[in-house]
Amino acid sequence: MSETPPAIPTEIYTTFCSGIDQAAVQKIMNALAVASQKGVKHLHMLFQSLGGGVGDGICLYNFFKTCTVELTVYNVGSIHSIAVIAFLGAKNRVANKHSTFMLHRTTGPALAVGVERLKSFAESVGMDDIRTEAILKERSPIAATQWG
Repeated sequence: MSETPPAIPTEIYTTFCSGIDQAAVQKIMNALAVASQKGVKHLHMLFQSLGGGVGDGICLYNFFKTCTVELTVYNVGSIHSIAVIAFLGAKNRVANKHSTFMLHRTTGPALAVGVERLKSFAESVGMDDIRTEAILKERSPIAATQWG
């Protein structure tokens, strides 16, 4: 006689403690897709990250923002760099008095390149700053007078 597998709860809890890169984003997207297919209605994610790639963080921000599963993301320690942007994508966000956020302008590795390549890199970094700052202004409670 075969037993019926136990039902998956409609509310589940998970953790993410890693850098934001393509592999991590793919794992999160796949996990949320499976949860949705299995009938999960609300996912709680404990979130800790020192950041990572700008494009990957913005991808995760957009995914969190449009997620069909109710998503609550908790800052359980430190969220740095592009991980702050990803965090802001969640509809429900929780941080306690001991959690921290760290922001900075876009940076990149030191490169030994020619002038044209350096100009191209500077333009790319500038575009990333514009994208992340627009998300911060839209989704955070920072007053306009504090954007200096």
